[in-house]
Amino acid sequence: MCAIMCIVQIKVVVPNVTVSMIIGKGGCYIKQIKDDTGAYVQISQKSPDTVLIERVITIGGWLQFFHVCAVCLLNALLICDSIFHMLQSC
Repeated sequence: MCAIMCIVQIKVVVPNVTVSMIIGKGGCYIKQIKDDTGAYVQISQKSPDTVLIERVITIGGWLQFFHVCAVCLLNALLICDSIFHMLQSC
């Protein structure tokens, strides 16, 4: 049975335009998420040869901290999506 001490990992595919919002200026937001939650967060690298429209975020760690990390990242995506829709309507 997987209790609260279980280690979990997921991969989330996100639009490339949202990655800078998740990383933050100089990496500050992603570092804060890692420091606050103890979770492992990795974002796939940009490919120099091709233009990718999506990137993969890997989140891993103890289940008790994983949830908080996932919520932080999803909030950043929702904020980015809201800003994108506001800019489209202008």
